Amino acid sequence: MKEPLSYRQLQSLIYVSDVLNSSLNIDSIIHSILQTTISVIDAADGGVLFLYDELSDSLIAQSTVGFDPLILNQVRLKPGESMTGLTFQKKECLLFETRQKVEETIRTLSPANIALMEQSIPYYPYSTLCAPILLKDECIGVITLDSFNKEKQFTEEDIKLLKAICHQAAIAIERGRFYQEKEQSLLKLEAMNTKITQHNEMLSRSVQLHRDLADLVLQGKGLSSIMEYLKGATGENFFLYDCNGALIASSMTEPFSDEDIIVVKEFITDILNKQQFRRQTGEVVFRGKTVHMLTFPIGLLPDLFGLLTIVSSKPMNEINIAAVEHASTVISLELLKEEAIFDVHQKVKGDFLDEVLHGRINETILHHAKLLHLYPNQTFLVARLKISTSSTQIQEHLLERRRIAKYIQKLLKRDYPDSFTVIQHDQLIFLFSLSNKLEKEQEIRTIKERFQILLHKLHEQFPSTNFHLGIGRWKNGLEQVYLSAKEANECLKFLSNFSVNEKILCYSDLGLYRLLLQNSEEQIIDFIYDQLRPLIKESKGKNREFIETLNTYIKNNMNVKVTAEELHIHPNTLHYRLNRIQKILNCDFGDPHQLLNLQMALELYSLFEGKMRLFSIHK
Repeated sequence: MKEPLSYRQLQSLIYVSDVLNSSLNIDSIIHSILQTTISVIDAADGGVLFLYDELSDSLIAQSTVGFDPLILNQVRLKPGESMTGLTFQKKECLLFETRQKVEETIRTLSPANIALMEQSIPYYPYSTLCAPILLKDECIGVITLDSFNKEKQFTEEDIKLLKAICHQAAIAIERGRFYQEKEQSLLKLEAMNTKITQHNEMLSRSVQLHRDLADLVLQGKGLSSIMEYLKGATGENFFLYDCNGALIASSMTEPFSDEDIIVVKEFITDILNKQQFRRQTGEVVFRGKTVHMLTFPIGLLPDLFGLLTIVSSKPMNEINIAAVEHASTVISLELLKEEAIFDVHQKVKGDFLDEVLHGRINETILHHAKLLHLYPNQTFLVARLKISTSSTQIQEHLLERRRIAKYIQKLLKRDYPDSFTVIQHDQLIFLFSLSNKLEKEQEIRTIKERFQILLHKLHEQFPSTNFHLGIGRWKNGLEQVYLSAKEANECLKFLSNFSVNEKILCYSDLGLYRLLLQNSEEQIIDFIYDQLRPLIKESKGKNREFIETLNTYIKNNMNVKVTAEELHIHPNTLHYRLNRIQKILNCDFGDPHQLLNLQMALELYSLFEGKMRLFSIHK
């Protein structure tokens, strides 16, 4: 400052300096600058402190007195625009002594800024004093003071004081900005330190978890132990599903109802259907309460094993998420190990069963049987499950059969621990053993019931796949196993060739139908025509009830009353039809031989009706 200051000015400047030094907060400093400046300059009724913003190349109001701040804060002044902009541009103190000069200079504002300014004050000031805030010869802002009292005018003493205040303000603002930058840097360092601490904690926890899981794997504990460990380490509920949505393993901190399990399954099914094989988060509702779901893919495409799902009452923290990601890798390796063991077992059992099903029994095979907990003098039964899928991809078909085989093996293991399953082409072959020969008939019914339940579950897990099961009879001794396998195959052939709705067929239930398997379709259809041709011809159109009438009559042991009731006709009508049928076929129902032939022909007709139409076309 070159101009000497009066005693009053020095006193005011000391007051301003004390106020500015009372805080290091930049916002507080800026507000104090304007408030104290207006308080020591008598002519000032209001004012604005503007700071320059390099990004927008404009002056922005930081503190106001006498103006509506909500409106004025929207003003953006370009250098040279209005009184404040001119002061910024010229870097010197400017005094606009009259309202006329004030209005003339205000007219240099943009239309938008004029509108905002006129909204912020009731009328234009009578005079205005503007001073630049200079820092190292650079203008960083402007203090604009306004007098709304025509009796008061800014003096030379006010100009000197304002210049001195602006000099103090520049220092205070620089100090405040420096403090703000240091404070922000400190906050960044603290945030970074927190992140590093969390990262170290996450890494330490993940390493420990990885070590613990690796120990479990090395000890051969298996998936159930791994899942239990994860539950204990995180306090969450874990579910492991395969690629078909079948539950492989689970470990829960609380009991889940059947309805809850269905909700989890639906969430997993949706992910599998959309093929979103990456980390997924979501929310589902259990009994009116929202829970959080988190899934991790196990394995990598195309060898994806399934999905690990966590059900939690609140979102998992990043430390536990990182730990579970490590666990996913261990689970993938464990499943890969299980797949390798399964393949080895399949190879060993497959080679053994191939020899047995071909009747090649020798000392090596007998020794092999003992290793598989099978003994030559036991009673054995073979079942064959035919798998028909729409998939044209060989690899997909192989994976599906493997999953089906593992799924069935798991369900059968409890009731038949010594049984085993072998994949052979498009079939799964099951070998069952029985030590007590007296239980054979009961046990075969039990096996059929077990498979009925199992096929229902398979249909739910693999809806696009068809299953047919053939079950052979119990055979005494290992050397007779091939006969049971042959019978099971005959059952599959019957299910495939004839129009029956059954999915499971036991050879012992075939009865007379076994004879069909020894003859060609042409021979069987010829027999049907030999017995029923006139009646089939006569039964076309409106007289079709003849076949139905004869079939119902024979099945009801030729009981007229029961047959009439079942057909909903009068007994006299039935007698008429029966007499008519005997004339058409030229037969006598009293002849047991003829009646047996008719009964067999009718049974076969129900199986071959569709094929007979094609046969008759080509005949």
